[in-house]
This record gives sequence, structure tokens and C-alpha cells, in this order.
Amino acid sequence: MTGVLAKNLNLAARIRSKNVTTAESREGKSSSTWVLLAHDEKDLYPLTKNRQWLSFHDHIEGPLWTDDFSNIWSIFNWNW
Repeated sequence: MTGVLAKNLNLAARIRSKNVTTAESREGKSSSTWVLLAHDEKDLYPLTKNRQWLSFHDHIEGPLWTDDFSNIWSIFNWNW
């Protein structure tokens, strides 16, 4: 959803996910997803050169949710 919002607002966007290992989980660490938005792509430098930070605009699907439209089923990951 953040990618669709960024596109509709004409914002630059990057996303990075970090999945923890079983050992890290035992240490109390949790997986996380980080999202950064900026008015201009250059404001995200040097993350634009880092392969761990992916562009949202490459993976945008569906319309923007509004008060008149939402589709909760579209955000579920059905791949078990």
C-alpha cells in the first residue's frame, strides 16, 4: 500500500526487509521492514546505490485505498 501511496503523491520510495535467523530470534530480535519516502530521489542517496534498499515503484499493484475504496483481501499473502 505504501508504494501505491508514494506513486500517487509522486514521492520517491525505498523499502528494506530484514528477516532474522532462528539464533537471532532466540536473542530477542525480530524481523522488520523499513520504508523511506522523500520528495526527491536524490534525497534518498546513498540508499539508491545500496542493493538492500529496493524501489517501491517496481512492485506497485492496484489502486490507492481511499474512504470510498479498500480491498483488505488484496494485502494477504496466501502462499503458505
